[in-house]
Amino acid sequence: MKDKYLRETRMVDFSNPAIQKLIQNMKWKEMGEFERIKAIYNYVRDDVLFGYNIDDGISASKVLADGYGQCNTKGTLFMALLRACNIPCRVHGFTIDKRLQKGAMTGFVYRNAPKSIFHSWVEINFENQWYELEAFILDKTYIKKLQEQNSECTGAFCGYGVAVKDFRNLIIEFDRNNTYIQSEGINQDFGVYDCPDELLKEHHQEISAFKAFAYRHIGRHLMNRNVRKIENDSFKLLELKLNLEGNMADKIQNAYETSKNIYDDVLTQRNIFSKLYIKLFWSGTDDNDIARKVLSYVPDDFSGKLLDVPVGTAVFTENKWSSLKNAHITCIDYSMDMLEQARKRLGSHAHIKCIQGGVGNLQMEDESVDTVVSMNGFHTFLDKQKAFHEIWRVLKPGGDFIACFYPMRRKTPCFSYGI
Repeated sequence: MKDKYLRETRMVDFSNPAIQKLIQNMKWKEMGEFERIKAIYNYVRDDVLFGYNIDDGISASKVLADGYGQCNTKGTLFMALLRACNIPCRVHGFTIDKRLQKGAMTGFVYRNAPKSIFHSWVEINFENQWYELEAFILDKTYIKKLQEQNSECTGAFCGYGVAVKDFRNLIIEFDRNNTYIQSEGINQDFGVYDCPDELLKEHHQEISAFKAFAYRHIGRHLMNRNVRKIENDSFKLLELKLNLEGNMADKIQNAYETSKNIYDDVLTQRNIFSKLYIKLFWSGTDDNDIARKVLSYVPDDFSGKLLDVPVGTAVFTENKWSSLKNAHITCIDYSMDMLEQARKRLGSHAHIKCIQGGVGNLQMEDESVDTVVSMNGFHTFLDKQKAFHEIWRVLKPGGDFIACFYPMRRKTPCFSYGI
């Protein structure tokens, strides 16, 4: 009987070299059975971060390569590691109410998500008893940050991938017991299956082809961004950590790493995916039009000193700044990743300097700049009051502050010109 709970499948591909290498490096097979289960459980929970993969049907080796997963995909990896280490296991299928995903899902993604979301947990056979293990879904870092941000909650909690009765006393450690983290959101039970392959043959997420496409290419990336925000404990706490640890530029660079390959395409709407993203999630706002309007306030014959902060990748400003041959332009950004891309566009021009730095501490003399431009970036400044103070400090009397903001509760940008 145990054989069917130990067999390899397309999804539970534990003979994959990467999985075998991991098992060898972790020395799980050298441990006693209980310690082995606990070590694998803790690894999948904490070393494989909470996040949304492209599809529920991906293999365990793909989940391992991604380095993140949700209930169904982390469960597939968990089963592969368990079976490779001779621990019998099976999968239990459900659906959960979408309300427990609110926060991880926001805006258009949440409004258009199915009311019931496909879900599963893993059950292991240990000491002739089946244990239900669900709490491997969320890594402890994510849970800790979530508890800190919702410190007033002392009872039941539903949201951000959690649905429990007691948010302060979670049962997430395995010690010959069941563990749960989303069980209070279950609204349909599909029963147990030998493997995820069999479960997905009979049950899967019911969603239209268009919504499935939107999820794969847009929705899940937004959801992962929301999750990473929680794990980073918001930009304000991230800044505090960076100030304490040093290496600020390197740390901030990592914060942009996941978006750098699509950043310019989304802003400029160069392809169908970015156009779809802007239409669905930004109400059709055209950053190209915004950029043209902002830059129109800078005369074509401008010859003074100009500060562009944050410069970002210079995707909108490259042509304008390059043409102002008689100007002295300083471009500043907190992110080295963004700045390197700006340097590729602007670095060959002698009248343009690209400098890494923060707007809260501008290394510039008082009243030394004729014009400051801040396009679509002021919302990223951690201390906006200090940012305003520094901009006003370096501006000459009668100088121009040309900026575009995205205020709360407003779908269209707000322009500001002059002082």
